[in-house]
Amino acid sequence: AIEFAANPPILFLDEPTARLDSHQAGTILTALRRVASTDRTVICSMEFPSAYQFHKFDNVLALRPGGRCAYFGPIGKDSEMLLSYLHSIPGVTQIGNCANPASFALDVISKARVDVVMFFENSKLKIENDKRIRELEEPTEVRPSVVLKEHRRVSQFVQFRVLLIAALRMYWRLPYYNLVRMVSGLLFALLCASLMKKGSITTQKDVSTRMIFMYSVCSTLATINLYPAKDLSNKEMQIFLRERSTRQYRTIPYALSRVVAELVYLWFNITIFSFTFYFTLGLETSIYKFYWFWTFYVLMVSTAVFFGQMIGSLFSNPGNAGNFADIVLGALTTFGGVTISPSKIPKMFVFLFWLSPYHYMLEGLSMTAFRGNDHLIDVVTGDGLQRMSVEEYSVYRFGGVFSFENRWMDAFVLLSFVIMCIGVRMIALHVRSQAV
Repeated sequence: AIEFAANPPILFLDEPTARLDSHQAGTILTALRRVASTDRTVICSMEFPSAYQFHKFDNVLALRPGGRCAYFGPIGKDSEMLLSYLHSIPGVTQIGNCANPASFALDVISKARVDVVMFFENSKLKIENDKRIRELEEPTEVRPSVVLKEHRRVSQFVQFRVLLIAALRMYWRLPYYNLVRMVSGLLFALLCASLMKKGSITTQKDVSTRMIFMYSVCSTLATINLYPAKDLSNKEMQIFLRERSTRQYRTIPYALSRVVAELVYLWFNITIFSFTFYFTLGLETSIYKFYWFWTFYVLMVSTAVFFGQMIGSLFSNPGNAGNFADIVLGALTTFGGVTISPSKIPKMFVFLFWLSPYHYMLEGLSMTAFRGNDHLIDVVTGDGLQRMSVEEYSVYRFGGVFSFENRWMDAFVLLSFVIMCIGVRMIALHVRSQAV
């Protein structure tokens, strides 16, 4: 079936009816007969075909040991042409009633008293075959070469549309990938919500707890999505490299179709998760703040998913891809701003803080969630107990490094991480496909 999809001009089939009953063998040969009627050549090796199967063919090539040709020519209606030739061989008796012409031909070629190979070499049929070969070898009229501007007959937009439909169907048929991610994320959100103390934010602990919860849940959700995306990308790479040899589509439409299909399911999952989790945190029920909460969750999880796809395409070995992901995630989460306060990170590791997408996710979530909250709380500082608003404490908690004014920059940086991962994956797909 795979070979038929490539529409080859010639098919070589080694015993296509082997180990099939007569009905199934007849069905196969009828299908091959239809293929041959579309100006394509079908060549089959057969052992002891029945008369019904034998008459499906136009020509037959009979070989003696050593690959020497004993007959090559037409079979004819009801094997008339083949039988006429065989009966012309000295010492060959007439075929019996209801006998199989294929079996009769094999008996004659293997048991004839004369050298059937030399008989064929000196026959009129051999002369006609040689003449036909010389005619086919003669150059035909010179026609201008067909020059195609593109290897493909359709535009890249059409390629993208077809590949997108295929990708959406593939994702729908992968419940272990999408359904498991959605259910696990939803269950995790419900678990965290059940642990959250209900009521308004009245203490320093309430603010810190919600910051850590938002960060931890988003980080865990990103990890839940990263590793399945890595494994799926690694499996898809093998299929892509196999299909790439047909040159039916370009790398860019293929990669973009996967991006769009991923985003459709990803946004749906994050939306369900956000509605489940956000309103259990006791934060202000504001559409504006919910929008920023949803935005940073989408951007962070998208960064994780496309980072997983990127390393799945870069590494041919899934184990190496997993080890690389563990190392990178360990470094980025450590210097994301929660484990170590931004103002206390050693100078030699500050660059990791600015490279970590967790930093921008944490800043965006914390600064937008507590923006405008003027409720006063007691905060333990180095100078003793101080009275400050929840918004002021959200800035103080991170050493004054974070700011509400940076929310657009945070979203832009996370979006840049997403675009970078997609771009690197496209380059990896292109480079590895060129090596095939």
